[in-house]
Amino acid sequence: MLDTIFCSDAWSSCYTVQPLANSEKYTMLRTVGKTIGGALALLCLASTLALAQDQTMICMADDGKGNCTAVADSSGRTMIVIGEAVKMGDKVTCQNRGYMISCATVVTK
Repeated sequence: MLDTIFCSDAWSSCYTVQPLANSEKYTMLRTVGKTIGGALALLCLASTLALAQDQTMICMADDGKGNCTAVADSSGRTMIVIGEAVKMGDKVTCQNRGYMISCATVVTK
């Protein structure tokens, strides 16, 4: 590589200036790395949101007061839930809220 000599007239001192090719290489590598990292983070977020979709289930048991207490999914697994104003046999959609699974009746057209 060729060095460039830079001289200042006011101070009459000279020093060499090296080209920035090496640091530009690392800057480009950092830019590409950030772009790929951001894309991977976005894909992970999108897959998490896709898995968190609501599921349609059927109320299998109620407490006699019109509140669903157990649901079954399409594979036959049953879960304990809280479903207000949901009767046995109704189709429901459920959401896991972390501390409980809440269900609501599916509105059909």
